[in-house]
Amino acid sequence: FVNPGNIYRPAVRYWLPDASVSADVVKSDLEDLASIGLGGFEFLPFYLYGLPAGGPTPTDWNKYGYGSTAYKQVFDAALQAAQDQQLLMSFALGANQGQGSPAKMESTGLAKELAYSSIVVPSGSTFSGHLALPVNHPPSETSIASFMHPTVDRIDQKLIAVIAARIERDYPLPVNNTYLEEDSLIDITLKVVDGQLSFSPPKEGDWQIMAFYERYTNQKSCSGAENPSSIIGNGSWIVDHFSSTGAKVTTDFIDQNVLDPSNQKALANVGLYAWEDSLEMIAAAWWTPDFLSEFKARRGYDFTKYLPFIYNGENYWGQLVPTYINRTILGAGTDGGQRVNDDYRTTLNDLYQRYLEHMQDWSHSRGLKFSNQPAYGLPLDMAADIPLIDTPETESLGFPTLDQVRQFTGSAHMANKNIISSEMGARTKDTSAYSQTMPDLLTTINLQLVAGVNEFVLHGSPYSGDYAETTWPGYTPFFYTVTDMHSRCQPAWESYKSSMDYVARNSMISQLGTAKIDLAFLTTPDAFTILALNTSSVSSAGYSYEYIGPTDLNLGSSTIQGKVLSPDGPAFRTIVIDGSSSIPYNTAFQLESYAKLGFPIVFLGSIPTNISGICLPPNCNTNVFQTGLNKLVADYPETVKISPSLDTLPQTLSTLEVTPRVLFEGGGWYQTLWKGDVEPGVDYVYFWNPNLVVETITNVEFSERRYPFKVDAWTGTYSPIVEYYRNGTTLSMALNIKSNDSALIAFSNSRVFHGQLSPTNVPTPLSLKTWNITIEDWHPTSNLSSTQTKVSNHTILDTALKPWTQYNLSNVSGIGHYTTSFRLSSPEAKLSLGTIQHTVKVFLNGDELPPINLFDAVIDISSYARIGVNQLLIDATTTLFNAVKARSSTIMTAGVPASLANPLLSENATSLEYGLLGPVVVTPYQAVKIA
Repeated sequence: FVNPGNIYRPAVRYWLPDASVSADVVKSDLEDLASIGLGGFEFLPFYLYGLPAGGPTPTDWNKYGYGSTAYKQVFDAALQAAQDQQLLMSFALGANQGQGSPAKMESTGLAKELAYSSIVVPSGSTFSGHLALPVNHPPSETSIASFMHPTVDRIDQKLIAVIAARIERDYPLPVNNTYLEEDSLIDITLKVVDGQLSFSPPKEGDWQIMAFYERYTNQKSCSGAENPSSIIGNGSWIVDHFSSTGAKVTTDFIDQNVLDPSNQKALANVGLYAWEDSLEMIAAAWWTPDFLSEFKARRGYDFTKYLPFIYNGENYWGQLVPTYINRTILGAGTDGGQRVNDDYRTTLNDLYQRYLEHMQDWSHSRGLKFSNQPAYGLPLDMAADIPLIDTPETESLGFPTLDQVRQFTGSAHMANKNIISSEMGARTKDTSAYSQTMPDLLTTINLQLVAGVNEFVLHGSPYSGDYAETTWPGYTPFFYTVTDMHSRCQPAWESYKSSMDYVARNSMISQLGTAKIDLAFLTTPDAFTILALNTSSVSSAGYSYEYIGPTDLNLGSSTIQGKVLSPDGPAFRTIVIDGSSSIPYNTAFQLESYAKLGFPIVFLGSIPTNISGICLPPNCNTNVFQTGLNKLVADYPETVKISPSLDTLPQTLSTLEVTPRVLFEGGGWYQTLWKGDVEPGVDYVYFWNPNLVVETITNVEFSERRYPFKVDAWTGTYSPIVEYYRNGTTLSMALNIKSNDSALIAFSNSRVFHGQLSPTNVPTPLSLKTWNITIEDWHPTSNLSSTQTKVSNHTILDTALKPWTQYNLSNVSGIGHYTTSFRLSSPEAKLSLGTIQHTVKVFLNGDELPPINLFDAVIDISSYARIGVNQLLIDATTTLFNAVKARSSTIMTAGVPASLANPLLSENATSLEYGLLGPVVVTPYQAVKIA
């Protein structure tokens, strides 16, 4: 626990600008990671985020593109660094986000879409003529222009179907909705001859004809050279993510251009993941060549006539906007096309799993595991995909809240995934590079730890050497707009280790144990959406909870034993279903089987009435579905309840005798995660205080006979808890956790404690008010094009603790060395540093003190203090923000000035208040022996 292995340590995403860089600097960068407590890296060929806007490349990507000879040399250098330092190396499956591969344009295995053109036939008219091709660039493309590549004009467009239907009603304003009469839908594809169609509507009224074409999306994931001379020089095309054929385009390229027998042998020793990032790609409608045949085989009906209804915002990337300005909807007496869209998305997800299966099989064959961010942004069922992946990965950017993360971890826990990864720390809103503090980063990590995430990849670490048209402080991915740059350019770099050790210790406990959760909220497999339930009433009552999907109930782990679901996994004590949601037909019967075994079930608001997907007899019967759910409440009144709302859910759970594993008394509460059997017979409980109140003292009760221990993840030490109360089978204690801080409690049958010195404060604190300060000023050399940092010193004597701005150092970033002295009549004392802005190291009488909790910066100094005069040194670091913003008009990455890329880095921007601000207080105490 004191020194966790690399498998438990945070890793970092390493951004390679392109293959023109120095392999020696790459090795040096990566070897440096081990010194600050990181355990590995993701090797990401960044290529200016794929250069989505196109244009000139900083270097010749014909020579230095992804997959080039130069790229392989840099890849091998990174692998050698991993071997030398025994770091774990993962690598992206392609340039930029890994969604694409170099290939011939419009070749087999590249991404396809289904687009359409349409024409209205006025009442009483006929249509005879050539069917128009769809527009090359639907209006929706503008929604992703800032971070994805635009599509390229298509060459090959294959007619798939022509559908005609009577227009029931048409609302051109404000949303351009066209409603089509379901009974009038007809497939007239066979009437098309050589692109010509002759059609007379069989019924009066206006009719709409829609011609559907399969075509390549022709979207790149990485731009190429201005004048490409090869497939590699032309960049990467996004591959088909709904077939193994598309996955094979990616893996074949890697096999042919990146891997060889020598580096594969090395990867078998230090390789961890073949990895794919978020799915940043678009399509008019998601498609693969065998979609229609696969749909019919899987759903039991022909989908062709329902093609008009899939072009809605729910099916677009990120559920941003509909593909086209006009949206086509099923008319009166229907659900508007919701159920056919359910089936469309379910089939898409089935086909996406073919892609995942190939990637995982290939990874295993190369001695690696597979990791990716499943379903991200696409209208897919994330909960169904997570169980299929060796190590599913979420992220803090797209999943910023606790509920959002729990919608990821619930399915992973149901599938007995003990390792859940996260891309950690990226922010894009109201921020800039070089501004993220360590407490801010650790707050997000603490949030994800309590949600069950236990492997972290910091976002990120840039190449530190010189690069084309790039100045100090070095290559900055995303042009200064995204957090953050974790590298030796940061003044805090050498003081990262204590924080990385803290994360590693928490991760180790979480990975070794099995999450035990009180409640499972059942979510429906609609478009990729993230719920934002107001669950404060549930949390304040002590209940932990996660979200699972209907497919999780089909896993082998989803058995009932002792009135819990998945007893060897999360051991849910009840399942909660929103009555307004749609659920699959078979789920109703699974719930009935659970109720028969005494497993508690709660419906929120009402009993569901909607089936997801089209209900086709004889395998589906709407009346049987509804009757079955209604009978659950009638036949099992002691097991199945309806709760009017989330606010009343704790009361409903109480009537079902569903109790939380952790109970809070007196109004205060924390978020919790119980981890069972971390060691044989030893459970751990992780607490996190998300409340804005700086300090919360809360009484906590457990149904627990074992002995409690406090686990300090900052120092790696255990200490018995001596102040607690037992009442039969319950144990209660008071916990005091600062805002955003965490705590770990362990329960063990072994009582390895027979007495302890318990400090009792005495009212004679010493406030340290006068300091000598030496401030290291980190800035560029006289050669701004060099990424090297020069350090100058500023000295302030006999001063109170003030922000650096009050010393006329508004544009300075670096390290403040604060010295003072104090007298003690006895060595027993505690040192409090006040609020910590970034990172600190503390030295007393020449000895470095153990790591200090950045959220509750109080440390016992008894082993280091002495009677008489004590010399105190505190090293407080800053971010690089003030120094960068002061020069933002002259510093640049790949020719783009920081001030132009991010206005928040303007030279006129307000400087951050850097420095040790205290109050710094020494509090002597007396020690009392507790028997």
